[in-house]
Order: sequence, then structure tokens, then C-alpha cells
Amino acid sequence: MSVGTIQNTPAMTTQRPTGANQRPAHAAPSGDHFTPSQPSDQTGLMNRRSFMAAATNGSGPTYAGGDPTLDHNRQVCDPNLSNQPLVAQGGRWNGSSILNAQSQLDTVGTDRASQESRCGAASMVGGAVMQGPEATARLAERMGSHAQNPEDAARMNGVRDRVLNGTATHADLSTLQDTMYRRYNTNGTAGMDAAEITAMQRDLAANVQFDPTGNTHTEFGGERAVPQQGKVVEDYGRTIDRIGDLQNGQSFTLGTDTNNDGQMNHWVQVGRDQDGNDYVYDPYPAGNQPHISRPDPNGGVGPYEEYTEARMGANVPGHGQVNVIGGGTTTF
Repeated sequence: MSVGTIQNTPAMTTQRPTGANQRPAHAAPSGDHFTPSQPSDQTGLMNRRSFMAAATNGSGPTYAGGDPTLDHNRQVCDPNLSNQPLVAQGGRWNGSSILNAQSQLDTVGTDRASQESRCGAASMVGGAVMQGPEATARLAERMGSHAQNPEDAARMNGVRDRVLNGTATHADLSTLQDTMYRRYNTNGTAGMDAAEITAMQRDLAANVQFDPTGNTHTEFGGERAVPQQGKVVEDYGRTIDRIGDLQNGQSFTLGTDTNNDGQMNHWVQVGRDQDGNDYVYDPYPAGNQPHISRPDPNGGVGPYEEYTEARMGANVPGHGQVNVIGGGTTTF
């Protein structure tokens, strides 16, 4: 498979493919069930164009009131959530619960352009949160050491300290997202490409495992093309194999096409949590869907499968839908 131009995604299939690429579905861990505020629509998947966030003084959304399918009780687009602690007094760190109330949007005054474009940074933060508080604190500390100025460094050290002493809030994670995005969005365009994701991972992750460059093929997984370190284009069977090789706490950043135009335009994080359960974290608020998706327990097609099986993948002409991986497999 040559990388070529990625365009013209065909219509997504409605029946899950069968064959050797499938893996047994896992039951969703307790606490991950989601009751939407309105009945589910056809897909439950995000449509960025239909999501309307009101702005206050141009500083960012205060309430995502334009989409009635959002769960305003748990998503951080609700202004009442940004200053809530990540861990309740006497409670324990629960990455799923934290991220189901944490989007890339915030109400603490970070730049609105950053909020709309920082899915790559927000996804990486999500991977650290799912690994645990120490991993999240290490990410903040490393960001402080790579900060653009002393003020950002001090803010990151403050986030680190509050995560470790149990007083961190959702606003702290929003600040971490924003600082990472401003530091590593270096190509002059909104959003982050695979090269920027790779540079961010090299600096901020404890370990990154990159795929070797070149093209490879496996009998059941399909093809994988790695034109340069940190940019991978692969058939979804290879992504399923990648997920199967994850250790607890590891994750990687997956590109998706949310506009159905064949072009990758959004990053999510795919990983395995500390309890050995697989997940996808989408940092953009989605109608009728939590930020954390799990494999469908009945072997069907849910949001997790839409992401991982390239149903939201980019399109390679003459080949079909593929997954795009930014960077490598990370441990924080």
C-alpha cells in the first residue's frame, strides 16, 4: 500500500466485517455506562459542524447549549464542572470518570482557537490520565521542563503538585492541554499533524515505541505503511493487532475523519487502562456518547469499533479506509 493522497472516504459500512481480525469483545468496566440526556441518534458519533458552543467575551465556551444530546452533568463544557476536583475527598483516582467529564473545551479562559484545535494534546493528556495520577503528574512536570516561558513552567509545576496531593481540578487538565498545544503546534496551521504529535511524544512521554519505517504485510492484519518515523498508515487489522500488544497503561494517538470527506481531521487516544481494559478517549464532546468508549460487550459495532476499525478512517484511493497513527505507543 502506498500512502498517496488521502481523500474521498466511501460511505461507512453498517455491518461489522467478520474474519480473523476480530477479537473477543470485553465487558465494559463498571462506571462506564452512559445514559444520554436525549434518545440516541443514528450513530451517536460526533459531528463537529453541528456542535455549537457559546462564547463569553471571546474567551471560550461557557455552556454547550446548542446540542441537546450532550450530557451536561458530566462534560466539562458545563461551567459548573471546570473547578470540580478530579478526585472527590476520600475517593480514588478513576481515569474513566475523570475523562468522561473532560473535553478539549473549557471554561477557564484558555484561547478559544486552542480549544477547537488541541485534540492531539488533549488525547495525549487522556492517555496519561488513564495510566494514573503519577503518570499525569510526570507529564505536567515534563511539560514544565519544556515550557516556552517561566510562567508556563510555574503553571505546570503547580498542576503537577495538585495532581500529586489530590487537589487538582478539571481546569488543571485544561491548562495542561492548552500549554502542550501552544508549545508543540509549530507549523503555523491550526491543529497538530503527525510530526508535531511525534515531537510532543518524544519530549513528554517516558517511553515511545515507534514502528520501523517501510511497508509490511501480515496474512490476517493487512498492510502497514510507515513513510517516516511517527506517521503510520495501516489497515484496521494491524490496528487491532497493535491494541492486542498494548501493556496496561500504554496508549497511542489515532487519527479520524469526522467529516466523512476522506481526510483525517481529529485525534483520539486508544489504550489499555491500568486494569487491563481497552478504551478510546475522544476529547471532543459527542452527542449520546461518553468521552471514553469501550469494546462492545456483545461483539457489535459501537463507538469504540467505529474508531478502531477504520470506519472513521482516512481514505487511500484504490485501497479504501485506513487508520492513521501519529507517533508511537506511549508510556507516561
